[in-house]
Amino acid sequence: MKRIFAAIICAVLIIISLSSCSKNDGSSSGESSIQPILTFSAGDVTEIRISTLPEMEKYDKTVSSADGIEKVIGYINSMPLSCDYSQNPDELEGVTTNIVFSLSNGAEVNVYQLGNKFIRADANEWYEIPIEEAQELLRLLAEQN
Repeated sequence: MKRIFAAIICAVLIIISLSSCSKNDGSSSGESSIQPILTFSAGDVTEIRISTLPEMEKYDKTVSSADGIEKVIGYINSMPLSCDYSQNPDELEGVTTNIVFSLSNGAEVNVYQLGNKFIRADANEWYEIPIEEAQELLRLLAEQN
């Protein structure tokens, strides 16, 4: 019985370690070879809705042009992501930009950009992003139709 319990614990630890960030080459830089945040193509998206949380200022925008959708998806998937960060994103307060991708199959995928520092899709793991990349994403979103 103890061996079975130990085997289960080992399996759980292996699964947890495999589901966390993987590094490019074992370096400690925190740069990751993480799969892109968005796992669908621009052709699968009917529109993108952008809003902010908390709703201190009413900010609502919809992007429906194929060109705009492709630019946003391409940019998000090209952002350098890191899972090595000293600040816990769950404890960070600030404005969150909520980017909702409406898919042609009726599903929705939420991407959250927190405080120009972190990004994640739905309830997945937070990844740190450079502030310049976060600001460029916000600029890109603002200029789309």
